[in-house]
Amino acid sequence: MIYLHVGNPKTGTTTIQRSLFDNRIPLLKQQVLYPQAGIQFWGHHNIYYDLAKDPDKYNPSLGSFELLLKNLRIFKEQNPEVKIWGVDTYGSVFKKYHETGIFDEKEIYPYITEGIGEDILPKNVDFDVIDLFEKVSDKDGAVMARRLAREEGILLGYSCGSAMAGLHQLKDKLTKDDVVVIIFHDHGSRYIGKVYNDDWMRERGFLDTDLKVKDLVASKQDKSFMSANAAHTVKEVLKLMKENDISQLPVMKDEDIIGSISESKLLEFVLDNPLHNSDKEVSSIMEDAFPEVDMDMNAKDINRYMSKKTPAVITKDQTGTMHILTQYDILQAL
Repeated sequence: MIYLHVGNPKTGTTTIQRSLFDNRIPLLKQQVLYPQAGIQFWGHHNIYYDLAKDPDKYNPSLGSFELLLKNLRIFKEQNPEVKIWGVDTYGSVFKKYHETGIFDEKEIYPYITEGIGEDILPKNVDFDVIDLFEKVSDKDGAVMARRLAREEGILLGYSCGSAMAGLHQLKDKLTKDDVVVIIFHDHGSRYIGKVYNDDWMRERGFLDTDLKVKDLVASKQDKSFMSANAAHTVKEVLKLMKENDISQLPVMKDEDIIGSISESKLLEFVLDNPLHNSDKEVSSIMEDAFPEVDMDMNAKDINRYMSKKTPAVITKDQTGTMHILTQYDILQAL
């Protein structure tokens, strides 16, 4: 188990630091090492770790965290099989220096990622402790940070995204039996106006400029998915459309979409014989099911699926929830 405190005692993570300090005696009895009371490394990282022999791969990103590298040798003292991987960024000198022993100024150029990388070689960095460096681009780090927030519900800092992206890049070096520990050492509140801002990301080319189907879904005010049951009568479906101000619906049987129906089709059918046709099942006059498209499809490509006869498409998000997109939804988004 690894415990990480991020921040000085004055920050919001004081509770973790205080808890570990107050319980240092019982923790030591459980072979949990608490560094000397009050020790600070360049002001904002304290790490606490169990001396158990489980972690095979330990993957920090290297920012202020580099000043803790001297402590990482404790992992290797307990288990020589432990590998320490460091995540670097393009524009930093660490990776090439580690691999060649050469400080190459040509490696130095501006980068956007915050919190990792350097254009100098700090004397307190023990490069012998690190087994491997992996560079992660500005874009990949930012995109991964957003992905962690979206898919895992964890709001992390920019370099935390780099740490995870680096692990993804190194996945082929892992076996199914390896245990990987990543330290996420920064929260994302400082990046709300940057990494978590779509405009900021697009300005730097980190997001596709073309609208995706998922962008159209996200822009809808009402994301509820409505459908007609195959056994519903024409009269019931017309009432449902009128109450919700919609003009087309997918037709479902159990959990499957088996067709579609439009307001114009229903009206034409009812007006042909009002007394007889109103009570017919909608499945008797339904048309083909709306096409299903991928959430990552470019919005402009939806045109290939829509027509006067096909006024909508269906898509599914990552949770399996279905959404309907109509021509009106596309116009609203644009």
